[in-house]
Amino acid sequence: MHADIDGATRIVRLAAEFDWTWNPDDIPRFCETAGWEILSNDEGTFEIRTNLQIQRPDSSAYTRSHKVEYITFPITNSNSQGSPFAESHEQALEILLDVSTTLSAFLGEPTSMFPAPDAKVQWHTSKLIVEAVELGDFALIRLKSPEYQAWLDEP
Repeated sequence: MHADIDGATRIVRLAAEFDWTWNPDDIPRFCETAGWEILSNDEGTFEIRTNLQIQRPDSSAYTRSHKVEYITFPITNSNSQGSPFAESHEQALEILLDVSTTLSAFLGEPTSMFPAPDAKVQWHTSKLIVEAVELGDFALIRLKSPEYQAWLDEP
């Protein structure tokens, strides 16, 4: 399984330094900063092509009620070679650990961690929430608005 940990780290660093308003106008501004291309915008869902060095460098951004909820992008290839699921799952978990260690170097200790299946490591900053997630046989990053995360955390 191939991962672009350096590329993902670069994007998260850019996101941590970005001047977020969490309005939909942030999507084109962030994409320009990151060197990404917006492919379409259909009813609040942006389809984006990243410059990450993986097979399918496609990303999405989601808005609702004139606010950006989150941007998600894969950092690994999915299991397209037909490897056994257990093997791909273990590789995705290893990559999650590697990217989490790298992100912790500048985001600090994670705010929360959730075990497999669907392991997740989360960092809360004043500007954004960063999640590194393992979903079965691949890994991804989510950049969330603090407002959206607060809504998710409501009882």
